[in-house]
Amino acid sequence: MVENDDRQRNRENRPEDVCTPPCSQQPVLIGPTPNPVSVRIVNFPAGTVFVPQAAPWGKFLFSVSGVVEFAIEGRRYLSPPAYALWIPPFIEHESRARQATRYAAVYIAQARCDSLPREVTALRCTDILLAIVQNLAARSIEVPVSMEDLRLANVLVDQVRIAPPFDGFLPFVNEPAIARIMTAIVQTPGDRRSLAQWAEEEGLSERSLSRHWRELAGVSFHEWRQRAKLVAALAMLEEDYSSDEIARRLGYNSSSAFIAMVRQMTGTSPERLRSTNRHRGP
Repeated sequence: MVENDDRQRNRENRPEDVCTPPCSQQPVLIGPTPNPVSVRIVNFPAGTVFVPQAAPWGKFLFSVSGVVEFAIEGRRYLSPPAYALWIPPFIEHESRARQATRYAAVYIAQARCDSLPREVTALRCTDILLAIVQNLAARSIEVPVSMEDLRLANVLVDQVRIAPPFDGFLPFVNEPAIARIMTAIVQTPGDRRSLAQWAEEEGLSERSLSRHWRELAGVSFHEWRQRAKLVAALAMLEEDYSSDEIARRLGYNSSSAFIAMVRQMTGTSPERLRSTNRHRGP
């Protein structure tokens, strides 16, 4: 009986984001503030769009499978499996899932956000953090009510606070020439064209393109392309592609070169990431 009452209160207190497949401009409905958190794991069909919104609570978001695109304060980010995006309260954002996606959302009450990052930040998902989200979701606990679940919620907030930053996120920019190149690389991550070749196609000097790229994206062209390959690799690992096939699709001459890239950027191997994500999936 207690469990049924808790679930009823969870439904009543659940914050709602409106998602519309494919594209719609319906208003966003936002529910009560989390207490102190709310947790959801939801399946979205390909083409789901979240219209622009700015919630009065923080959002800790990560993909269980699939990749979600975000537009935040004039920049675009890709959110792949195993890495989370932290969005502070009142930061406007919109997102899109171009492919079928299973996504986790942890909302944190504004009063608990003072010790959390004040800017949009990419974070690594720790095992403890993921285990708590998985536990609450498996029991259909969205807004904690019992003392035991409230204690879990407090640990969850602490885990978000100490989650290590991940510098492999993929920022997009709106400058037309660079945006075209970025879009092309994301669509075909195995494209081997050099910076000089891209500059020639856009009618720019290599030096000018390199300078503007770093100024606007915050990282070099080479670093950005490596991150794009990692995002693509994470999605393909989720879909159970072999390392050989992923290496081929990403334009590497051998699987060893691909494995070395993943190790350099994540500190672990592709197979370890694949195995870890299988066990993490709620």
